[in-house]
Amino acid sequence: MRERDELFEGLEQFLQSLWTLAEREGLTYLADRDLSLTQIRTLLMLTMADAPLPVNRIAERMELSAPAACRNIHRLVRLGLLERRESREDRRVRLVSITPKGRDLVDRHQEPRRAALRMFIGRLPDAEVGEFNAVLHRLLASADVLGQGSTHGANADTNADTNADTNADTNAEIVAR
Repeated sequence: MRERDELFEGLEQFLQSLWTLAEREGLTYLADRDLSLTQIRTLLMLTMADAPLPVNRIAERMELSAPAACRNIHRLVRLGLLERRESREDRRVRLVSITPKGRDLVDRHQEPRRAALRMFIGRLPDAEVGEFNAVLHRLLASADVLGQGSTHGANADTNADTNADTNADTNAEIVAR
């Protein structure tokens, strides 16, 4: 157990140091756009989604009521950051996806993080790059390690989201409009 505690402390310190280099710039960029934290989280989630998501699924993943999710999505649609269209399978269901403008905003927010990460990697000795890369690939190959199996994971069952919504989901979607 001691080894895991040590790993936790080291990883936490590492991530805090890395992201501290970049957060001020990235957060300032988003704050200047007058977006709420929930709207930012919605954009980040949809950037990682494999397919457009129904409003009710977004609400569930964001742990919001359907009306609150609709208000957030509506504002982001008005700003041109998201688009909403009806599902081909069920015209009552509205699917939401990120627009190129929304993706650009997220990319600009994440660029300081990417720069900090590039700087870190650039400072690593070649032998450590290989070791780090091998461990990272093993971790990423195991969905369980990162909790990808949860209903709140960004890529969890998007096909099921769009094709197998139950009547309750559809009714929630209709109410959410």
